[in-house]
Amino acid sequence: MSASSSSSFFTLLSAVRQSIISSAKLPSEEASKTFQDSLHKAGCSWTDGKPDNPEQDDSISIAFRQELQDLVVSNNKNSKSAIQDPLVTGLLDLCLGAALNGAVPKQLPMMCIHDMFEGLTAQRCGEAFAFLEERTERLKTLTQDKLSQAALLKSCNTLLQRLSKSSDLLLCGRVLMFLANVLPLSERSGVNLKGEFNKGNTTLRFT
Repeated sequence: MSASSSSSFFTLLSAVRQSIISSAKLPSEEASKTFQDSLHKAGCSWTDGKPDNPEQDDSISIAFRQELQDLVVSNNKNSKSAIQDPLVTGLLDLCLGAALNGAVPKQLPMMCIHDMFEGLTAQRCGEAFAFLEERTERLKTLTQDKLSQAALLKSCNTLLQRLSKSSDLLLCGRVLMFLANVLPLSERSGVNLKGEFNKGNTTLRFT
């Protein structure tokens, strides 16, 4: 990356970060329009749904993830749950809306959710998962391509690995039900490709 392109990248990154925070404070519909307008003012443009500048998506993605990380760290320091912070939920909704409108990569909301799970305790991850459940239909629309499906699977699998199979059994079930509802039946993670089954299960029949 040359000095001029590097300067352009960080200039755009700074502008997008400022826009994210200011837009996340607004109601969702107004936030989406304000964010789109600010991206255009910062020099972002698209042709046939694809960014004209190859560094554009990288700048926007990094900006969202950095802002979310800063908010999660700030809430953790104050012993607060990040998902109860209006700025965090506003940022995630803004990212989801921008992905649905084609302004950011479709997998970006799932990447942000994964980052949030990584920064929360297992108990607070349970509170954050309710955020996903409330947006099932929007996520179902978003996860039509392989990259988005893989990003969502990674987020949920990360959460499942952190949960206790005994004390967090209910939440584990909610995660699995959520995935079954959002992902298509043809998704490889839900198909028994090897045809394996439990040979140790014996059914006794009484006559």
